[in-house]
Amino acid sequence: MSAQIYLEQDNKWKPFELGTAETKQILEEKNIVIHSSANISEGVKIGDGVSIHKNVQIHKNVQIREFVCIHEASVIHKFVYLGAKTVVKQNSVICKGSVLWKSVIVGDKSFIGEFTRIGEGVILGKEAQIGEFTSIKKDLSFKIGVDV
Repeated sequence: MSAQIYLEQDNKWKPFELGTAETKQILEEKNIVIHSSANISEGVKIGDGVSIHKNVQIHKNVQIREFVCIHEASVIHKFVYLGAKTVVKQNSVICKGSVLWKSVIVGDKSFIGEFTRIGEGVILGKEAQIGEFTSIKKDLSFKIGVDV
C-alpha cells in the first residue's frame, strides 16, 4: 500500500502517501479504515468514515465520498464515483466511468458495466448484472436480484 491518495481537509483534496506515519494518523482521525491487503492505485480520493475491506482493488482516479463501505474482494475500476453512504458488497465489480449516487447498495457478486449511472437510494440485489451505459433512477422503486 504505497500510492498517493487524496483526503479532504478544509474542503480541499490534499495528497497523502499511503503507508506513512502522517497518513496513518490522519486516516485514524477521519475514521478511515483500509485493510492492509487492499490495493489502492494513484489518485484515489477518499472521504471521511470510509471502510475498505480485504482484497479490494481500487483503480486510478476513483472518488469515494463519506461513509462508503467496500466489502471484501470487490473491484472498482478507474474514473468511478461512489456517493456518500454507498455500500458495495463482496465480490462485486464496478466498471470504468460509472457513477453511484448517495446511499446506493450493491449486492454480493454484482456487476455494473462501464459508464453506468445508479440513482440515489437504489438497491441492487445479490448477483445483479447491469449493462454498459445504463441509468437506473430511484423513482423506478425496484430491486434487482434477491437477498440484499
